[in-house]
This record gives sequence, C-alpha cells and structure tokens, in this order.
Amino acid sequence: MFPSRRRGAIATGRLRLAVALVAVMPALLVADCGLNSPPQKVVVAAAGPRTVSAAVGGLGKVAAAVDVPVVVDYRGTVNSVAVSPGDHVKVGQPLLTLDASQLKSVSEQAAVRLQSANAALLRARALVEDAKVRNPSFVPGLQAQVQALQAQAALLQQLVDQAKTQSGQLTAPIEADVASVNARAGQVITPGKPLIELVESTTLVATASIPIRSRPTKLVGATAVLGFDSLPEVTLTGTVTSVSPVASPNGQTFTLTITAANTPDHAVLPGLQTYVRIATSQPAAVVIPKIAVLNSDRSPSVYVVDAGKVVHRRTVTLGVEDDTYVQILSGLSDGDVCVIQGNQQLTDGTTVTVSTSV
Repeated sequence: MFPSRRRGAIATGRLRLAVALVAVMPALLVADCGLNSPPQKVVVAAAGPRTVSAAVGGLGKVAAAVDVPVVVDYRGTVNSVAVSPGDHVKVGQPLLTLDASQLKSVSEQAAVRLQSANAALLRARALVEDAKVRNPSFVPGLQAQVQALQAQAALLQQLVDQAKTQSGQLTAPIEADVASVNARAGQVITPGKPLIELVESTTLVATASIPIRSRPTKLVGATAVLGFDSLPEVTLTGTVTSVSPVASPNGQTFTLTITAANTPDHAVLPGLQTYVRIATSQPAAVVIPKIAVLNSDRSPSVYVVDAGKVVHRRTVTLGVEDDTYVQILSGLSDGDVCVIQGNQQLTDGTTVTVSTSV
C-alpha cells in the first residue's frame, strides 16, 4: 500500500471510532446515573379507620309544606271565582262557586275519597305522636302533613254536603295564601286538574341534589342549613327528613328532603332556590390524608410503598372528605402505606426512602 493511502485509512478509522464513542457516551452516562442515583425521599402515612367530619351540600328549591290543591272530579262548570293569586284567605272564605246541578252525581265518589282521606289523616296523626317520642325534630314536618290532609278532607266534606244543599260554593279549608288560580267564570272543569292552589308557608320543605360521592352513610335526622342568594341576610336551620334510595336521572347526584321553619314574617317564598349545607360525622374503615391523592377530580390515584420500598400507583375510589382526610371506598386496605409528600415526582416502580411516617 502506498504511504499516502495508508495514512488516509488510519485517519478514517480513527474518525469512525471517535463518532462511535460520542454516540455511546450518553447511554453510558444515563446508565451510570441510574445506577448511582439515590432513592427518592418521601413522607408516608398508613391508611386506616377514622371518623370523617364531612360537610356535604347542593342546590335545591323550597316549597310550602302545606300545599292544598282545590280539585273537583267531575266535568261541571265554574259559575264564579272569588279570589286572585296573592290573596290571603281565612277559613270559610269563599273561593269559587260551581254549577251545583251535577253535584249529586259525584257525591258517592266524593264520599269514598273522603273516607280514604280521613284514614290517611289518622295515620299521619299517629306518626306525629310517635315522632314526639322518637324523633322530635320530625314533628313540624309531620304536623304540616296533617294540616294538608285536614284541608283536603275538609274540601271533600264540602262536596259531599253540597250534594245535599246544592249550594255549589267552595270555601277555604285553612288560612293560607292563594298561590295560583286556574279557573274563570263559565269554564268547564277538567276533572282532577287543580282550580285553585292554596299554600301555607310557616313550615317549608326543601328538596336538594347532593353529589353521590359526598353521600355519608347516615343523613336522615342530620341538621341542615339553608342559605339564599336572593336573601343573603336569611339563614334557615332544618332537619333532613328523607333521602332518596336511588340516584337522580343524571347519575351523579341523589335527592334529599329537608323540613325547616320559615321566618316569622314568611320572608322565604315557596319556589326560591337554596343552597343546602349539612355537617355530618361518619366513621370510615379506610381513610388517608387528602394530599396523598393525585388527580382527585378525574382519575384519583395513590402511590403505595411495598415492603421493598418500591412504590406502586393504585387507582382509588373516593368517599366523603373533610378539610384534611378522605375516605377510600376501593383501591386501598387498612394498613397500606401511602406517600403523602414527594408523590408528585414519582413513577410506578420507583425505589424510595421513607424519611418520615405520620
């Protein structure tokens, strides 16, 4: 080989070796760093039982606990109407007058309905007496039910009596406000459709939708606070009287009912929107600090440290929570060691050093 060609081949070989070394060096550096990097320090806490002081809430609307629709179950005619929406009526005050010529034909039907109404009234009164002993906070709501049933029975009694007197006049069965009037002189009655609606709002009933995730195991009997954006100076305190056993149609909430006393001047009107807040204390089998949970709003997960000090990411289902702790419904067991500090920098399979356990 000529000297010049030999020198060129040697130079080319050296260049190739240099390029190869440059390409390999990053991989060697990364491998070296992986081998020598120290385990990450974390703070952990063990999952376990605890009582969670939960505050749950949601939007709802209030209604009068005593709501009395004036309904006639025959196709007669309205002769005259004596009230307008917004009127306040006393017991015995005329509401409307019906064509009495057909009252006899429905007297038997009204008598049957009256018998059923009186039976329901007896049951409601018994519930009131029972609640006075067992659940005194339920008494106002039950008494409102009794009042509404009494009013319905009184209206039915008027229809039965008018079949004999042929007067055709219906009067207010309770002292109340006229919420709506759906009748006018000369109108043909649609059986079963309310002609007038009477409301008495001394006691209110609020129906609210609460997120299912926030549902404690026991809510009936809990104290609820009702606030109103339209009446910022007014706050009502009531009692949860019922909880729906099924989810709402949206699949995200459930419905509960609260009974509360109105202000003395009836400042809260039926139909107002309210925000309901309920404070409860609930024992839970598996609870962890909230700061252990990552992506709590979408796909909540927790890093759990095994016996070899390796972390594993677990998807969890959250339950009720307070300012510090959250209930875990699935994904963790009592005693699991969870990372509460340093978890943002972890990946599944990382080796850690536990610096503090709380």
